[in-house]
Amino acid sequence: MLDRPVFARLRFVSAAIAVLFVLAGCTTDKVVFRDRPPFNPPADTANGFLGYFTASTKQTTCGNCHVGHQKQWSGAKHSSAFADLVNSGGAQSYCYTCHTVSDKGNAVVSPAGYDKAPDLAYHDVQCENCHGPGLAHVSAPDTPGNVPLAHIAILGPDSAASCAESTLPTPPLRGQPVTL
Repeated sequence: MLDRPVFARLRFVSAAIAVLFVLAGCTTDKVVFRDRPPFNPPADTANGFLGYFTASTKQTTCGNCHVGHQKQWSGAKHSSAFADLVNSGGAQSYCYTCHTVSDKGNAVVSPAGYDKAPDLAYHDVQCENCHGPGLAHVSAPDTPGNVPLAHIAILGPDSAASCAESTLPTPPLRGQPVTL
């Protein structure tokens, strides 16, 4: 049987070890758990548009890291832009460029995204519609200056802000056919 001083010392050493284990968990290191690659190879590799990471769940590639923005976007009309267009009964071929990830609304100046590679990953109005292609950013997110910005061309002639004043036919009200 242990005498009191030995027992007290053993209890102190056990408590000290437990405190060390707890403190070892308190670090300033950034731990990132990756159970999947950060992005899928884009259908439009030339322009670097990524679109959905998982189209069936509408998980955007951007939303893999920017979780708060993904949550906010998923409740917005942009997240159902493609289905709303298709279900309107008035969809025309020229409509898809604005209801999918494309070169419209950002600094890309030639057909890109859905216009170049009509893939499910590009359905709906996603982050890259305004912020531009995300491939360079997700490939090296910590590189200074490698951040897609909405301010590049948001007020340009092909931006979402100018859709209502464009030369395209006026979008129909839900359920109304387009008249040319």
